[in-house]
Amino acid sequence: MHEPEPFRPLRGLAFWTCIALGVDLFLLAGRGLSAWVQSRAASLAEFEDAATSEAFGRASRMLLRFQGLYFFGFVLCAVLFLCWFHRAHRNLSSFRTPPFEYTDGAAVWGFVVPIVSLVYPYWVMQEVWKGSDPSVPRDERAPFEVLASRLARVWWAGYVSSGVVGWVRRFPIQGPAGLARVRTLAFSTMVESALGVVAGVLCIALVLAITKRQELCAGLPATTRPSST
Repeated sequence: MHEPEPFRPLRGLAFWTCIALGVDLFLLAGRGLSAWVQSRAASLAEFEDAATSEAFGRASRMLLRFQGLYFFGFVLCAVLFLCWFHRAHRNLSSFRTPPFEYTDGAAVWGFVVPIVSLVYPYWVMQEVWKGSDPSVPRDERAPFEVLASRLARVWWAGYVSSGVVGWVRRFPIQGPAGLARVRTLAFSTMVESALGVVAGVLCIALVLAITKRQELCAGLPATTRPSST
């Protein structure tokens, strides 16, 4: 007979994860705005006016600062999110019967293994979402016969799209040179940042929703019954 594991509260970890995501979103939005300013300045700098050239230099420096801050914010955010994700999957053993389709470790290494990282985190997230559904009978085994999360689908689409745009931007093919190239790279940075902001907002929504669903499953205090978004 399966002996349920003790439920590990998610609320505190979810709080700090959402705070880190919020800071990361702010830096990501700042990076996108800086890229837009740089693109505008690059267009004006073509006239070789001293003032516009100086504006282009300031915009480029601002973009570099935001990129540096965003990198450190992303690392912190990734660590906290992976801690939360690992615990959320492990908590399934508290109110569901193993084995599951994916391991607790897959919630972490699924993000870092090439190729696999394109789909594995999404599959694990859907298992966590379904397994955390309070309408699923206690001790039911995976796969859980409930609807997949549309929220998770859109989150993952935004996350992967942002990553693809970022990858293409870092390894540009043969293209325009000089200021025209700067505008092209700035535009791709704006697109990557916009997609990242959308994915980040949806990630916060997922963290909060799953945390609430698991509290309901574990019988801990929760405000309202979560929707099947």
